[in-house]
Amino acid sequence: MKRHILAIGLFLGAALGLATLAGSGLTGGPYVIDPIDINCGGTRSTGGVYELTASTGQSGGIGKSAGGPYESTGGFWAQVRLMGVTVTASRGWVYENDAGITANRHAVTFTATVTEDLSGSVSYAYNWEAVVHPVVGVEMVLVGGGGPADETATYAAPQAPAASREAYAVTCQVVGKSAEGWDTADASGEAAVIVRLLGDADGDHEVTPTDFSVWRVQNGQTGTDLAGDFNGDGQVTVTDFSIWRTHNGQAVPQ
Repeated sequence: MKRHILAIGLFLGAALGLATLAGSGLTGGPYVIDPIDINCGGTRSTGGVYELTASTGQSGGIGKSAGGPYESTGGFWAQVRLMGVTVTASRGWVYENDAGITANRHAVTFTATVTEDLSGSVSYAYNWEAVVHPVVGVEMVLVGGGGPADETATYAAPQAPAASREAYAVTCQVVGKSAEGWDTADASGEAAVIVRLLGDADGDHEVTPTDFSVWRVQNGQTGTDLAGDFNGDGQVTVTDFSIWRTHNGQAVPQ
């Protein structure tokens, strides 16, 4: 029976480091593995050739290999996730904009963060994109950052009517670059925010006297992210009350 040797290597460490082989944890290496008795994540495969990916393995840290990186010779072809990216939003909701009242002041900043990189990249290119909303049919509007060198992008909510019960999404693909400028790896992330009706201070998709109560409590306050600041000028005033009164009774369609 042909036997396969796992020797210390660099490139395939992430994938094989998650593989469960014959149900036992591995440390230290190198290893000799029988190709007809390999248990990957609870399903026993026989006969080879095998493909190991970063999702292979048991949950809870049981039976995972450690001590890598590892290199497979003769029996495996591993797909390695070289890069991970997360995108986060500065807040989870934003009011829709009204050109005559708010301009584009109701906006959210998104940040792309490389969470892992096994490719040896020395720089990154950021490809930002707002996703067309599946119900409303428009996307958020880029008003700041969002260039190839920008790890942040600020998007304004669309002009009313833009409120929806489903979130608006923004994605960013990050491409790793070598010192010579070659692409080394890439990964994508996504974040999303809810766009509210102007006047919907409590986020229940309708403008009611409850929202007036929020305005009344916050009246006179200044700052950012105030639910009673319907026009987005950083303060809660009678102007915001007028906006609530104009939109009172409106609701986002089901």
